[in-house]
Amino acid sequence: RSRTERGTVSRSTFAFQTISSRPKAICQSHALRVADPRSGGRCALRRRLIAPYDLTGRAFILAVNSGVSTFFAMKRILSIALALLTVSAFAADDESGFKLLMDGKTFSGWKIADENTNSFRIEDGAFVANGNACHLYYVGDEQPFKNFHLKVDVMTDKSSNGGIYFHTKYQAKSWPRGGFECQVNNTQSDWKKTGSLYDAINISQSLATDDKWWTQEIIVEGNKVTVIVDGKIALQYIEPPGAQLGNPFERKLSEGTFALQAHDPKSVVRYKNIRVKRL
Repeated sequence: RSRTERGTVSRSTFAFQTISSRPKAICQSHALRVADPRSGGRCALRRRLIAPYDLTGRAFILAVNSGVSTFFAMKRILSIALALLTVSAFAADDESGFKLLMDGKTFSGWKIADENTNSFRIEDGAFVANGNACHLYYVGDEQPFKNFHLKVDVMTDKSSNGGIYFHTKYQAKSWPRGGFECQVNNTQSDWKKTGSLYDAINISQSLATDDKWWTQEIIVEGNKVTVIVDGKIALQYIEPPGAQLGNPFERKLSEGTFALQAHDPKSVVRYKNIRVKRL
């Protein structure tokens, strides 16, 4: 963080509370300099997206063409925030048109990578990821998934890390290079928390809680990705025109399958009731 001239912004933009460090975010900004009401009006350069917490937080930032940032109190935007959360809650309850991708008893329709194959097991209807790095890929449908609504019920032990991949493809070893990883991490040491699109749009506070089931949803429509965690919108990402493949990790919207991550022996992550609807 660095101090800047009070009350000014680097460019015209619109965002909730804080801004991603990447220009690909929905806020479309490299950085936003604002006076922070929680620090006595001091200005700070924000580079992490903390949108899930601050969606209903203390302040809302609107940067206008004149370059002056205007702060509105929470009470003036609370009705908007509550409306958004209500819409997402109704969406989470709608299960029509979804197809289950697991039977809760076997690995039918799924394929474990060739390394550390004992890192996945099945308990009480859930895939349990616990062990050295390994990934479990969905291979039960030959037609790739492009636009879809995916729902996964997730529960983590304390200090656990995992992930849900989309637009990826089977890979026998190492971390999947194709597609995006939607982070699963409430309290593990990595600051990139549940709902992040790993190293594309990172969130520093989780909407989920360890030792309690939540539903993590990923909705892809064209160049837009919406992530919902426990019924609340965590982030929306809009991929800009002309986006290029990353190297070695692509992190570019295309099409593909899904994968689940076993991160390390200290992490225990449970995934169950995995279902998807094509859009």
